[in-house]
Amino acid sequence: MRKVLIIEDEAIISFGYRLQIERMGFEVIGVARSSAEAEALIALERPDLMIMDVYLKGPKTGLELAQEIHAKDPIPWFSSRPAPSLGWSKPSAR
Repeated sequence: MRKVLIIEDEAIISFGYRLQIERMGFEVIGVARSSAEAEALIALERPDLMIMDVYLKGPKTGLELAQEIHAKDPIPWFSSRPAPSLGWSKPSAR
């Protein structure tokens, strides 16, 4: 079963994501409400996919967190925000 990590600081939004993801047959391995929680959960169990709030509150935005994680381990992630508006570009092929 594919493992999904939800990184979202708004409880009602993460609850909705969790319901839909589980209905589709995926396993939600956790919900992180901060970059620190996300890093701790990833250290415990590597997700196959992350749903990321790029405007996460705290010392790191979700976008900064995604860039740091991708530099270490290219875990796929997505956000409900369109990438061009964030200044995020497609990673170059290795």
